[in-house]
Amino acid sequence: MSAQGFTLIELLLAMAMGSLLLLTLTQVVQASKAAYRVQEALVHLQSSGRLVMDLLARDIRMSGFSGCASSHPNSIDSELQTAGATLMSNFAGFRLEGMDDYNGSVARYAQSRPFANRTARSRPVPGTDVLILRLPVGEPLRLAAASNHQAGQLWAWPAAGAPVEAGDLLLLSDCNHARVFRATGSGFRNNGGLAVIDYPGDWAAKEPIFHKGAEIYRLKTRMYYVRRGVRGDGNSLYLQQGGENSLPQELVEGVEDLQILYGIGARRGNGLAVQRYLSASAVESGQLWDQVVSVRLRLRLASLQGQLSAVNRSADGHLQRDFVSLVTLRNRSL
Repeated sequence: MSAQGFTLIELLLAMAMGSLLLLTLTQVVQASKAAYRVQEALVHLQSSGRLVMDLLARDIRMSGFSGCASSHPNSIDSELQTAGATLMSNFAGFRLEGMDDYNGSVARYAQSRPFANRTARSRPVPGTDVLILRLPVGEPLRLAAASNHQAGQLWAWPAAGAPVEAGDLLLLSDCNHARVFRATGSGFRNNGGLAVIDYPGDWAAKEPIFHKGAEIYRLKTRMYYVRRGVRGDGNSLYLQQGGENSLPQELVEGVEDLQILYGIGARRGNGLAVQRYLSASAVESGQLWDQVVSVRLRLRLASLQGQLSAVNRSADGHLQRDFVSLVTLRNRSL
């Protein structure tokens, strides 16, 4: 019995069919890989968008919060020297401010120029907005004795965390009024059971007196803006807090643009109701910062990966998504 093999034509047909099958499988794998990359980028965009909105919303809601005195929005007095106040230390208004379409200057703070010593790459991206928030951070201390107990000193029960240090900006607040001041020193009594906070002058010993149980908050300025990220050519959301020379922190990559509108309220009962939304320049020209009730945020995020085949993408293939959120300032609206 003789063995019979395949003819040349049969071999060619088998190779052609195998090649066609292999090509089909390769295309399926590539399409699946591309779809996976798109889905992965979308998931990252969604999570980054939620993270950014949560970060901004948390601080916006607390901006200008002054304990239970927040129900009296015009009751905050300041013991700070307003002359020479810089962008990062201006708590006279003690709420929020913003800049439209950053173009290299901050008109109100020409002397402080917070971005003057930075390279073009580390300044805000031209055309993006800058948000400046002033808010209390951490747990408050509470007065252990009335503010007229001893002129130049406030006695308080310490809160968890770092003690008050000389130079710290503080807010003393009860349910009727509040004052912003700067500590000149601090110490402890009763084996650390009481914190003693020194302040300049004797204003707290005069009317109106803050009674036992009034709150003392530490204050911070937080400035959010968009600039070039540390890696790659994309933009990131940055946070600067503390002093003028403090180092900014890169919070979230892929934030390409930040645009902000401010809700202006009119008095209605014990609160403010939104009437219109204005840009920062319009609020500034009308001196309406004290009437800001809410903030409308619009963020554009781009995927970190490029060359993605999908809709809503830039010329280099980065996916883009817009996120919009409306945030109400705490205790400022009805």
